[in-house]
Amino acid sequence: MIRAIKNHGFSLTEVLIAMAILTTGMMFIAGIFPAAIHLSTVSVERVNASLAAEEAFAKIQLYAQGRPNSNFDDFRPTPLYLDDLPHFSNGNVGDGEQSFPFIVENSDDVFPATKKLRPEVFAYPSDENKDIEDKQYFWSAVLRLAEPYDSMTNPRPLVQVTVFVCRKVRAGLNYHDPNEFFGGGFDPQAVKIDYPMAVPIEVSLVGDDRLQIRNSEMKTFINDGYTIVDDETGRIYRVIERLKGNNDDVIVLDKDWNKWWLDDDGDWDNNATRNSNIRIWVVPVPANGNKRPCVAVYQRILKL
Repeated sequence: MIRAIKNHGFSLTEVLIAMAILTTGMMFIAGIFPAAIHLSTVSVERVNASLAAEEAFAKIQLYAQGRPNSNFDDFRPTPLYLDDLPHFSNGNVGDGEQSFPFIVENSDDVFPATKKLRPEVFAYPSDENKDIEDKQYFWSAVLRLAEPYDSMTNPRPLVQVTVFVCRKVRAGLNYHDPNEFFGGGFDPQAVKIDYPMAVPIEVSLVGDDRLQIRNSEMKTFINDGYTIVDDETGRIYRVIERLKGNNDDVIVLDKDWNKWWLDDDGDWDNNATRNSNIRIWVVPVPANGNKRPCVAVYQRILKL
């Protein structure tokens, strides 16, 4: 007996299910490409930032050579109180906060070789045949004593150097000059510079992991995802978010703020409270733009 061969096709339901599965898979694959491109871009940018930071550390050591010991005489050998911690203001080393920028007005009083510095020094890569307008990365640095200074016993103290590596988002942008912030106020109309640099901002502690920006005109200087550095300790924090509404001058950090202090024996008092007189360093958005310029922050201990 010969049986008839029956030809069965796919039903409409089976075709629709197969198309749905195929579409879902194609959408998943298509979604991978933008993410891969983004991660590749971030990876390349981080590599370039690390190279720029290495160059910055080398340049700082180079330009710090020939520093006269006498210009560090105002540094206190045992900084027990905030008012005794050194800072760099208006070109003079004296009492105040702990950190100071590598370059401000009259910085050659401390580092004589910096008198010959030009903005090209802060650009990366170091290609003299390439115009500064065509360079993509710039760096700025903040210095902090990592050990007590003494003109006789320790004239070359260890210094914690924090380097901020930034991208120049596009041509025509103007950035805030750190010198704007050392006169006791902030002038939004002050002359701006052509490349991003870290600036000091005063804040107050309003929660274990929350800081409030004291000058309302500067609240847009710090936003979600920004990196800030504590002036007194050099600790690095990540900003999770800047709150909205009436609390838009409050930033939330990725970890609790370190309320350190030194007791009378010179030991860390972890139970002490540092609520005010806090200064942090950050690279703000351009004065005429809104994109975050800072790529990464690096630290190293150097003998200057």
